[in-house]
Amino acid sequence: MTALRRWSCPLLCALLFFCLALSRSAVKSLEQLPDLYTTFFSGFSLTGNEAQAMAEREKEEQRPAAFTMWKEEKEQSLENPDLNRSASAAVISLSGSSTLLFSSSAPLLPEDTEGCLLDEATAQALFGSPAPVGASLLWRGRALTVRGIVETSRPILLCQAESKEEGLTRLTLRPPEDVPLREALAEFSSRHGLSGGWVSTHTWKSLAGFFSLLFPFLLFLSLFFSLLKTAFSSTEFPIPFFLSLLMAGAVWFFMLWVTGVSFQIPEEFLPNKWSDFDFWGQLWQQKKEELLRFLMAEKTEFDLCLLLPTLQAFVFGALSVLLFPLFLTCYSKEHSDKTAATLEKAAVRETGPTLRLWLWCAFSLLLSFLASISLHSALAKDRLLWLCFPVYFILSYLSKTLIHTVTQWRTET
Repeated sequence: MTALRRWSCPLLCALLFFCLALSRSAVKSLEQLPDLYTTFFSGFSLTGNEAQAMAEREKEEQRPAAFTMWKEEKEQSLENPDLNRSASAAVISLSGSSTLLFSSSAPLLPEDTEGCLLDEATAQALFGSPAPVGASLLWRGRALTVRGIVETSRPILLCQAESKEEGLTRLTLRPPEDVPLREALAEFSSRHGLSGGWVSTHTWKSLAGFFSLLFPFLLFLSLFFSLLKTAFSSTEFPIPFFLSLLMAGAVWFFMLWVTGVSFQIPEEFLPNKWSDFDFWGQLWQQKKEELLRFLMAEKTEFDLCLLLPTLQAFVFGALSVLLFPLFLTCYSKEHSDKTAATLEKAAVRETGPTLRLWLWCAFSLLLSFLASISLHSALAKDRLLWLCFPVYFILSYLSKTLIHTVTQWRTET
């Protein structure tokens, strides 16, 4: 029972940390996607020839937008006649570059009607190799040559649409960077006679980022308000009062820096005129319809690349919030009990709490290292993951030392 009590706080800290790491890894996978906008064709579809005509018309514009038209067909049979192997995968037929939809080892260019891209698992099933570049396969009797590997964990094949009857039902657009967003989307829709709203990858990135930051904000805000409470309860002692305020300010600015939160309002959330009082209601309605349209539509592999990481960020972000009170209680109690016991022994008054502090910091850095090599390579550069716990432990130690000092001064006076 004593051993369980002794290890409960480190185990809870590790569980809480990996919830944060899993949430942050979902955010990093979404951050690799460019800011794209997708629209659905309701009640009609376009052929490959019509899509190519739109692309040629777009090239004539002064500020052309990059776009890809596509459709997905699920559970398609792929064959390798040379090895007598077959596999099932979702097939995305597109008119345009594949780079707007998926990252891959090589792009599939619009004019490459004989090439295709495969995921690693399907490539392994068909060819016995995770990267069979140059190998051939059959889909619906159509011979395709593998040009590269798609970076996705789900079975998928990408190829260019070649049939005049190919019914392309979606369009994914990357607006020009030097044009205001609303203006670029409106111009593109008007130019090609499109109607309906756009679903943005930025919306899903923002949602995932929000969920992943819930726990870090709670962690530092608890410390921030604790320091404010200490400051206003020690107004009769000028030095602790100003030290508490200074540390509270440091916690606040560090929280903003390490989370990367910006108070800059995105352009699409600003009205063209400040007197446009209906703008916010219309914006809310637009975003609600965008979300509902996405949720109600049949999910493609491209959609799942947005939805699944967002759900992962939400689930593990919510779990970390639920675990936070337990961790805070456990860590505060352990720190208070051991600090009080240590302070009774003058010989170890300085080294005991300090040693535990550095052990906690080393433990959190070890967890960061393990997460960066096992979850997502981009976590190695995520300052939130590396600094969140160590800085909290250091500031919490300084805060509790300051509170203990103020309590002693109050008792002596």
